[in-house]
Parts: sequence; structure tokens; C-alpha cells
Amino acid sequence: MNTAIDNPAGARAAPQTLDGKLALVTGASSGIGRATAIEFANRGATVMVSPRRADGGYSAATASPDAAGSPNPNSSNESKYMQNIRLFAAGIAFILSATISPAQAQIAIEPTNDNGEVVLVVDFEVKEGSEAEFEEYFRRSVTCSRSEPGNVAFNIHKVVGQPNNYVLYEIWRDTEAIERHFEKPYTKALFEMFDRTLVRPVTEGGLRFISDLDPAPRDPVAASSQENVPAGCG
Repeated sequence: MNTAIDNPAGARAAPQTLDGKLALVTGASSGIGRATAIEFANRGATVMVSPRRADGGYSAATASPDAAGSPNPNSSNESKYMQNIRLFAAGIAFILSATISPAQAQIAIEPTNDNGEVVLVVDFEVKEGSEAEFEEYFRRSVTCSRSEPGNVAFNIHKVVGQPNNYVLYEIWRDTEAIERHFEKPYTKALFEMFDRTLVRPVTEGGLRFISDLDPAPRDPVAASSQENVPAGCG
């Protein structure tokens, strides 16, 4: 198709302006997240970034791209970018505490088995001295999670010979079941505990979605299971 006929000017449409908009970009220390934050800022948005590394926010907030897309401290966009990112220092603490937990960031959930189930394994490395708190929260979460109608398995294991390392194995009947699980008060408490006790967020290599080669048949959820909620799990 002749571009000159369809677009006599031979130019792309101007990108949409984001003046007056507020954008929160997670995983903004590198890659797509960083590029997205920079693009939003260059279009006029006020950008708050949630880096996946402790030092990542600074590098993303101080580098503006030149025409080739690489960092250029002398770029004409630099002052506009820095102006729009100025809320980062004060705003990121509020955003992370009030809106989203770093433990939850970057988790996209899709079925892993042909029968619609979601199966995942999570590796945890716990800070020295935090083992007791970690295990206390998980004991409650195991009891409560197993009572959920959409749960098939919820098992926390301690790695033999590695006292600070744990492995969680979960099976959920479908994506809706695990999404409901994330909204439970004991699950939210678990995510908050992760932020205090883990060496690194589970989103940094600890979370793996896996597929069962031969999923076991499941019985339908019993109607009475909705009523079998242990005390303290409501």
C-alpha cells in the first residue's frame, strides 16, 4: 500500500498528550516499565514509579531518552521529565503503603492447566531473625486458605538444611478463586508480612507458575464448603 496516498504528509499522528494525568508504573527500574515511565512523562503525565530494586527508582527518574531512546542527560526533555517525576520521593512511599504491595506487583494470573486450574510454586528467602514471624503468619494462612472453596492445595514447606528458605505450593480451581484469595484479610496480612521479612520480593525470581502434566480429576465444590470457615478467617 502506498503510504504517500494514504497519508500525504508522510508523518505519523501526534502521540496523545497526557497533561494533567497521574500515572503509577510498577517495575520501572528497567526494561518496559522504565520505558513506559519515560514515555508517559514525556507526554506530560505526572509519573510515580515503583522500582523492583531499591536503587532502581533513582536511575529511572534521572535518565531521559534522546531520539534514539538511550539515556541523555543533556536532552531537551530532561527538565520536563524531572518536573513530572518530582513527586517520586514523597509519593512512592504513600503509593506502596496505601495502594499496592511490592509483593503483589507484576503478578499476572492465567490458567496453567487445561482444566482451568492455576498452579504455582513460590520460593521464599527470609531475613535472619524473621523466621518465627514468617511461620506464624503462614500457619494462619494455611488453615484459612485450605478452607476456601476454590482451593485444591496450599502447602508451605521448609527447605531441609536451609533454615531461612521456604517453598509454597498452591493449586486453585480457576483464576477467579485465586483472585478472591488475594482479597482475603489473611492474604493481605501475608503480603504485608512479606514486605517486612523477605530478603527480596517474590516477584524477583521467587514466583513460578507450573503446569500439571496429568491433572487429577476434581470433585465439584460442595455447597456446605462455603460455611466451613475456621474462626479468625472471616
